[in-house]
Amino acid sequence: MIAQKLKLIEDWTIYSCDYQLIMKILVQTATILGTEQNLKIDVRIFGGAIRDPLNGFPPNDIDVTIEGVDKMIFLNKMCNLYPDILGNFVDMKIRNKLQANEATLHIGTKLGIDLDISNCLKYSQYYRENLLKRDFNINTLSLNLNSMKIEDTLNVTNEIEKRILKTTRLADLEFTEEPNTILRAIRFIHKYNLTFCDENNNQSSKIKEYSFKVSELCQATILSEIRKAVKNQYPGKYFQLLNEYKILEYVFPGIPWNLDNLFNIPEIVRDKGLVFSYLLTKCISEENYDLSSPIYKKAGFTKHEIEFATVAKQITHLIQHYQKDFLVIEVAKLLKKKGIKIIEQSLFLVDESTENYFLITIKEYDLYNRVFNNSLLMELKFVHYVIDLQENGFKMH
Repeated sequence: MIAQKLKLIEDWTIYSCDYQLIMKILVQTATILGTEQNLKIDVRIFGGAIRDPLNGFPPNDIDVTIEGVDKMIFLNKMCNLYPDILGNFVDMKIRNKLQANEATLHIGTKLGIDLDISNCLKYSQYYRENLLKRDFNINTLSLNLNSMKIEDTLNVTNEIEKRILKTTRLADLEFTEEPNTILRAIRFIHKYNLTFCDENNNQSSKIKEYSFKVSELCQATILSEIRKAVKNQYPGKYFQLLNEYKILEYVFPGIPWNLDNLFNIPEIVRDKGLVFSYLLTKCISEENYDLSSPIYKKAGFTKHEIEFATVAKQITHLIQHYQKDFLVIEVAKLLKKKGIKIIEQSLFLVDESTENYFLITIKEYDLYNRVFNNSLLMELKFVHYVIDLQENGFKMH
């Protein structure tokens, strides 16, 4: 199976047309620049560009290494050759605040595909030595765009076939020096259904053993990794893995979780990009529920996420404690105070019955806004309309 996918990667057919265009641009830039300066320039893609298609996922961006010339010289040439795709090099330097000594250049393209360009010189001028500094075996496979051949320099194909995740050096050393690798390991285990093993391919408990090292990371780094992870399928399973590997307490210290809800986050929540708001709405222990506590801001939840959850709880309270006529008035007040965008997100977080009708009624409300200038009277009529739909068993299909 993996051999077939590697072949599709080598002939590029596994990639989208836009992705292939970016790869072609990289090769052509290397060829033209190499000819002009009498250099041998090798361009390779690696990371998610390889591991995602190997595991049945479309890659999001392109990780690139340039060997034989400085990455800034390469980028300058590429921008000059293909301004319609990349834009102006000078503008790009200003926009991205690029510096020649940065390890990686993060470049946006007009096709919506980002490029991360690095030199082998970050660690060594030689590609093999560069590979030995990568975090995991699945990130050491690369595609040489010049030869259109997969390079398995460290012989990891068999491990990947067996769905084994390993660090490229001793796990004790990797997790001690680079604690963020621990979080990346959980993300890869979750997304690709892998098993973490030691250097002898035996299942390893090293992640759990070094879980405390995550506490040394800044919260911004932790949240960046977690936000990437919850975009993948079954985010509840991801949090379950964090808990199993004794990491949850370090990434969200002090938060009183309702673990049953945390481990069973509905897939629709991920689809709508509301996982973090859902965590605050449904996954906090009710007896300790207080979103005004500083622990949530400290943990990295945004102001909007906290507000969505707070309003969702307010709506839940109104539904539970008010009769219809009073509920109409109270919800209308909330609409007036918070605005439709916040209510739209918060309604979705309340419960499934609300989800069934809020999409269509939001459209109706937007129409009322335009025609009746957001008057309280029409908002009251709108809320009556919503509740009537609910009582009549209206369902979205």
